[in-house]
Amino acid sequence: MGDSYSLETGTDTGLIPNMGQRISVSPEVSHTFEDLFETDWEGYIWKQGHVVRSWRYRYAVLSGTCFSYYSSKEIAMADTERYRGRVTVTGAERDESRTNGVLVSTTVNKVFSIQTSSTIESDLWIRMISQAVANSTGQKTSLTSGSLLAQTVRSSGDLKTRNMNVTKQFYACWSTLYADVTSSNGFLALFPLCSTDIVLTLRYPCEFLPSCVFHGREGIVDVVLGLYKHVQFRNFTVSRCLTTKQPNTLQVIASGRIWNKTLRREFVFNTRDEIEISPGGRVVSMFMQIEVDFNAFKVVDSVKKAPKLDRQQQASASKRVLSLSIQHFHVNRVLGKGTFGTVVLAARKNTGQIFAVKVLEKDSMSSYDKLRTKTEMRILRDVHHPFIAPLRFAFQSNSRVFLGMEYYPGGSLYTHMNRFSNNKEHRIKIPLELSRVRFYAAQIVLALCHLHACDIVYRDLKPDNIMLDEFGNIALVDFGLSKTSVSLLTGARTMAGSPAYTAPELLKPKRTRDYGKAVDWWCLGILIYEMLLAKRPFHHLNVSVLYKLIEKDPVKFPTKCTMPSDARDLIMGLLEKDPTKRLGARQTSEILTHPFFRDIKWDWILKKKIQPPWVPTPVSLEHERSRSASMNFDKYLASRADSSGNIFNMFLSWKSTRTARARRNTTNATSDNDFGKFSYVSDTTNSFLVDEDDILDSAFTGRRSVQVQALSSEM
Repeated sequence: MGDSYSLETGTDTGLIPNMGQRISVSPEVSHTFEDLFETDWEGYIWKQGHVVRSWRYRYAVLSGTCFSYYSSKEIAMADTERYRGRVTVTGAERDESRTNGVLVSTTVNKVFSIQTSSTIESDLWIRMISQAVANSTGQKTSLTSGSLLAQTVRSSGDLKTRNMNVTKQFYACWSTLYADVTSSNGFLALFPLCSTDIVLTLRYPCEFLPSCVFHGREGIVDVVLGLYKHVQFRNFTVSRCLTTKQPNTLQVIASGRIWNKTLRREFVFNTRDEIEISPGGRVVSMFMQIEVDFNAFKVVDSVKKAPKLDRQQQASASKRVLSLSIQHFHVNRVLGKGTFGTVVLAARKNTGQIFAVKVLEKDSMSSYDKLRTKTEMRILRDVHHPFIAPLRFAFQSNSRVFLGMEYYPGGSLYTHMNRFSNNKEHRIKIPLELSRVRFYAAQIVLALCHLHACDIVYRDLKPDNIMLDEFGNIALVDFGLSKTSVSLLTGARTMAGSPAYTAPELLKPKRTRDYGKAVDWWCLGILIYEMLLAKRPFHHLNVSVLYKLIEKDPVKFPTKCTMPSDARDLIMGLLEKDPTKRLGARQTSEILTHPFFRDIKWDWILKKKIQPPWVPTPVSLEHERSRSASMNFDKYLASRADSSGNIFNMFLSWKSTRTARARRNTTNATSDNDFGKFSYVSDTTNSFLVDEDDILDSAFTGRRSVQVQALSSEM
């Protein structure tokens, strides 16, 4: 890539120099402060008391319009409910009577004063509060930076091109910010391109900064202001942006001149940065390293002797209070329990938004379980489709891993397939209506086609893993058994899936077992058969006998079966025991063009323009939140570990809880090493990441999806 952009500034005269800029910026991508998805902000301030008008040093946290302040960041990190005060803000303006002062108004018609250590910081608090208030009143612009970047991906169909454009835009803003640190505008131009939890790792030889790792957009402010106290980047020219083996990671090579304000000398430098881009097109991490004379960052002895660290400088050197953790949620009730995990219904405290959160116990997981969990996160994070449940967030504690997903009020398809007649003497399982079966099958086909286009085999298609949203559309969940880098007929070797849905090729001896994506079409055949007839084609309580039936027995239909011939033909094609002859094994278009789907408009199905044949009874979010009081989740999980899942023991004493925690901690001292950077917050809606043309083209032609590029990256 031959493009470059630079920033030239004049000499340091003690005043901010005039600047002539030569910056190449992608013309179709622009960012304004209003493009921010979130205006969450935090940091140390001075706050004046309401009654006793003295000033106190407090750690302030703005989440939406909720403004909380604490005695220290450490207290806020330990428990966000241990605040010294909490108000709902309605606006903020500059306090002309005080240097770096801000007047904050609240809903109770009170105004309180805060003060920061710099004009830029006070201006950022004003802008963040003002925009948070505007967002809460519906004044937020509908065009966001995230969606605009995603539209660039959709038009180019190339993830690498999108990431390159983001990188160029980011460094155009970054180079401007390096040279002009006189107002908050440079920061506000950069923030929409950054994840709120961006991590900066600085490998600069400067002793005056409190750390080499900084967190959040607040960390960007601390880095830039900290550097500007002692040095000024007079010229910063990016010469090359290089892709790496990881499609979401790029290297940026730059050079320039730096002015040491203490020594009053200029030095030449070279940098080689590495940045990581999120699926939504924002920078989530930045590794900065510089080649320069050590004296470039040298300061005089008087500065060295000054206190190098104070609480304000140290704040961004640790994880943000606003970084997601379980304490940011009200956990209402348990939705389901598994071998080493629990799924709970949880609501964000600041927004009330409801999620289904999968909570996994690290010490209950084998190495294989941990690998499955990381695979599931990668798929949910990097594969985007209307009928695949997206990952909304992920984080971990010392003992647990949390995966946050959409909550589907329509329940699982399993629930709807297990309806029985009202005849008490002879209860009969009721099959689904043909229209529902055709509709669900069409959406599942599109989801599987997309997974296969990303070289993923699902391996766990069953009614339990198919959820219904509030409109009646389906979504596939639970990708713990999925495998990446799989071809049509080869690439997977392990035994996986539900016994009743096991394909014949999985039953081969382990040493010769090698199968591919065709197993998913077998599972679809079983599912369609079961939806239409309320029974499975192969059934036996003894699993060994069941496997023999799957291997040897032909598919049989009831003698009085009224199933349409096209449905019967589709099932027979999907339940072909030879995977090389199975419908869909050669081309997925064989399924899409099958007579059973003759009247299906695939583009309308994909865009959810067709009214589902069944819609769940509307349930308000308020009703879901009020169905049960918030539970003590730590206490529940501890009791579950001690009582083998007995939910009625959740109200055990704290002594047993502490014992369970102590036992977990002994086995989890190194657990974080197993999961690495296991954290993620979606920075855009899933719909913006869906390229409908690419999805349909891949389904009908068998071409690999552009999303497969993202899956090759490591977590």
